[in-house]
Amino acid sequence: MCYLDLGYGPDPERNLIATYALPPESKAGARATPWSWSKADALRRVPEEFAARAFHVDEGSGIFDIAYPVELFEPGNVAQWLSVFAGALFGPVMPDAVGLLDIRIPEDMNAPFRGPKFGIEGVRRIVGTDGDGRPHLGMAFGKLGMTAEEMSALAYEVGGGGVSLLLDNGALTDQAFCRLPARIVNVMEALDRVREEGGRRVLYAVNVTADSAKVLDRADTAIENGANCLMVDVFGAGLSSLSKLSEDASLPVPIHAHVAPRPHGALANVTSTLVLTKLMRLLGGDQIEMAIRGPALSALSELKSCKAGMLEEWRGIKRAFPAVIEGIHPGVAHSLIGELGRDIVLIAVEGVCGHPKGSRAGAIALNQAMDAIMAGVSAEIYARDHEELRVAIERWGIGDARI
Repeated sequence: MCYLDLGYGPDPERNLIATYALPPESKAGARATPWSWSKADALRRVPEEFAARAFHVDEGSGIFDIAYPVELFEPGNVAQWLSVFAGALFGPVMPDAVGLLDIRIPEDMNAPFRGPKFGIEGVRRIVGTDGDGRPHLGMAFGKLGMTAEEMSALAYEVGGGGVSLLLDNGALTDQAFCRLPARIVNVMEALDRVREEGGRRVLYAVNVTADSAKVLDRADTAIENGANCLMVDVFGAGLSSLSKLSEDASLPVPIHAHVAPRPHGALANVTSTLVLTKLMRLLGGDQIEMAIRGPALSALSELKSCKAGMLEEWRGIKRAFPAVIEGIHPGVAHSLIGELGRDIVLIAVEGVCGHPKGSRAGAIALNQAMDAIMAGVSAEIYARDHEELRVAIERWGIGDARI
């Protein structure tokens, strides 16, 4: 239960602080709408030491902050946490839809979690970019209907062109037309050839999404067949799937946290990407997709916030590798890296496969765009001497970071 207490000073070590926003039509009543119960009403329902306090309300913006006592939260149980700050509030106390914008978690609440096994530094060591700090390039591939052999051929082409991460299609798991073991064996054989020929190691994030009871079995199958990275849809399999995978010592590979373009479930409708990003990092995502899709300039500030949530200092928790997916092509790479920095994974789809000269040329062009960034020159200048990048710019143009 929560009541209004504008004089309350929260203790960041004893309170989880959550920031919310009322929908536009409710902003005028920001002070009154959420707090239909008085302190006395609230305390009739819970003891005062367990009551949450709304200590800041901005009537103009409709944004307000609530401090929850740490005693409300079961250690290590994120599902229970969500029922407090993203569940109980969204009931009779809040008659309108309320958005959860951010959470600040006391360090002691983080203690039961190990976070990412590898994080940015570990993934960079695997791929070989720990020395130069180069941004990573990825590609979502394996459209439904492709066979394991077709995926292997494509992996060889784009891996040879410079992509450092391949991801399964989010809807591709273990269907009859492309069984999981055969797919892994075929793709990893192709990537072994890439490494032998060019010395480049490519991660293949194998989709192990399944019912929570089957996720570990599917991950074991992936490792037995040579997978060097795992991917899980955190909404399809549940947030707890991340902790299951990251805490299993028999799975010594990075975990890529995939977020569907339209995340399923009520939680996704009321909870910001930043909150979900922080929870995914806490639960063990080594690479985490920032689920903001499409060309919307207003989303750039949210991307920056999400990235900050993956990189901020948390005692004992490694930094996670932020990933931006879709809307990526060689013409936006320079601007996007300029806004988000080099600790980023850019995951393209059409921006590789849509190259007029084929998928390998698309991967080369995106890699050349990274070369230009590392050299400190514009993509237009670099393209004068690099055919694949020049053709890509002619195809997509040069854009700003409106992702």
